[in-house]
Amino acid sequence: MLNIVANKKKAFTVVEVLIASLIMSLFLGGIFSLYRMGSNMYISGTWKYTRQKEAEVFLNYLKERVEQASCASWVANGNSATVPTNFVCVGTAGTGASTHTIRSSAVTSNTWLAEFSVVKADLSGLGNVLGSKKGLALYHSILLVPDKKTGLCDLVLAGSKDFDDVNYFKASGNDFPPTGFDITRFKSGNPVSYGFPPGKSGTGFHRYTLHDVDYVTVDVSVARKTYKDYKSNTNVTEESPVFGITVGLKNPKHRQTTLTLTRKAKIDKFVKLVRMSTI
Repeated sequence: MLNIVANKKKAFTVVEVLIASLIMSLFLGGIFSLYRMGSNMYISGTWKYTRQKEAEVFLNYLKERVEQASCASWVANGNSATVPTNFVCVGTAGTGASTHTIRSSAVTSNTWLAEFSVVKADLSGLGNVLGSKKGLALYHSILLVPDKKTGLCDLVLAGSKDFDDVNYFKASGNDFPPTGFDITRFKSGNPVSYGFPPGKSGTGFHRYTLHDVDYVTVDVSVARKTYKDYKSNTNVTEESPVFGITVGLKNPKHRQTTLTLTRKAKIDKFVKLVRMSTI
């Protein structure tokens, strides 16, 4: 007799395949979520570290330049002369404290925050005394430049001996040079002799940029110091203007990651602080 034995093959049912696929999808989805979370943390952490270092260097340099703002002085025919200069910045006119905030969303073109001049005295009239250094005037401008790719701004500090470039320097009635002296005295000095960047074609032009700026707050006030004048036996109060700036940075690829830094710089008391709603 011929015995016929049926071969029974085991196989997955459709339901089992769907359940297995679902479990695999959940597993892979979890792995991908962890990877994306770790990647975002790495990107945001790298951005924050990099921008903080860049911002500290930028703001420290800005503070140094603001504190170097000075009046124009020179020696001619054995006599010395000095002409005051202005430090112009956005803010409310007056002598009290003033705070002015500009957000990147409101910046559609170059927006000026402050303009001032760093002037080195013209000592050529002294002959060979003190090396006979020629005068030098570096005009400085602090401005916000919109970045159309990120929707944020660049904070720019520009300086130059030639301040007729409207892209960086905005002419107004309060700008340098002040009336009362010959600007040619301060165009022949070498920036390198005073520790400044040589710049292009001897203009001393330099530009420092801080990227990913979400907002800037300009804070101006007056610092007061009282000391004893023993000659007159009276207390004397000395006032100096103070320029403060707070910069808020934002990661353009991860908007939840932000960074805020602040610097304050005391301006020479002989430099006049002028505050305007717009420059």
